[in-house]
Amino acid sequence: MVSIDITSARLVPAAGADGLLCRLPGAVVWLPASDQDGGELISAFLSARNPGELLGSVGSRLADPAAAPWPPFAILAARGLDLVVVVHGPVEVTVEQDGAETRLYGGDDIGSWLHRLLRGVSVVRAGATAGDESLVDLREGVIRAGGFALAAAGEPRQKKPADLSSARSAAAPRAVPEALTVADQPVQAVLADDATVVEADRPATSAGTGYGSSLSSPAVLGRLTWDNGEVHQLRGAVLVGRDVASDQAVLSGQVVALVPSGQNDSMSRVHAELRPRGGDIVVTDKGSTNGTFVWDEASKAWQRLVAGQPQALPGGAVLAFGERTATFQASGSSR
Repeated sequence: MVSIDITSARLVPAAGADGLLCRLPGAVVWLPASDQDGGELISAFLSARNPGELLGSVGSRLADPAAAPWPPFAILAARGLDLVVVVHGPVEVTVEQDGAETRLYGGDDIGSWLHRLLRGVSVVRAGATAGDESLVDLREGVIRAGGFALAAAGEPRQKKPADLSSARSAAAPRAVPEALTVADQPVQAVLADDATVVEADRPATSAGTGYGSSLSSPAVLGRLTWDNGEVHQLRGAVLVGRDVASDQAVLSGQVVALVPSGQNDSMSRVHAELRPRGGDIVVTDKGSTNGTFVWDEASKAWQRLVAGQPQALPGGAVLAFGERTATFQASGSSR
């Protein structure tokens, strides 16, 4: 019996604000507790170009006794027609396989983990109960969720539990992201919404092998090259800051969260927004503590933006977000 096709399966988030649920073509990642390391861990997983690279990087990292511990997580990834499940730490995943139910548990020790190659899988569940009629399916991107149910397209939804309505009123999953967030290493945190993509510039991958190979994505509007060499392509509105994953604009699907690696306290939690306006990309300071600046070549000085007032960016503009700097290139400009 062939395993569930993870690329077309329905992924139903469970209500809850503590966890992070990420879906990529060919892979699903769930962190039951999204502490300060959660966003960095998700972005590290996003940097993989395909499910095989994701599994390889995770396996080598978990097997390294000298590596710093990761928070608990569960990963489901396609390997050909089979399904690979990696469970790290005290996380439980339930798998319906060939008519039987299997419980996979990573272990009580934060450093413990298990790895299984499964066939004949029809449903995978973890965390809180998921799947009443009012909860949408997550197609691609990252949202907050207390658990998930992954089922083959057409599988019946679970009945709504009696206590789910109160949980949903407190923290229901928001708009479903449709555009994949992809980041080339060493990007630390990139989240998607339903109309935009932020992705690092990468060599083209062969058809069907890369996370972005089969997507119909919005056109690239420009790119930001950071002081550490990271490159983010801009396909729509982004929110820049050191901890923007939980911002309401991100959770509601209005903007993509962008957190460059190597953060320090000079960048505010929510620092600035970049978005298309007409034919331009405009930057707006969001009331940051240390300011958003644009370098003025004529005066050879940084010009601080007035909070809340958008400013159009010319190609080649150099910006500063606190102590972090980035160069903007409009689409079609030389790199």
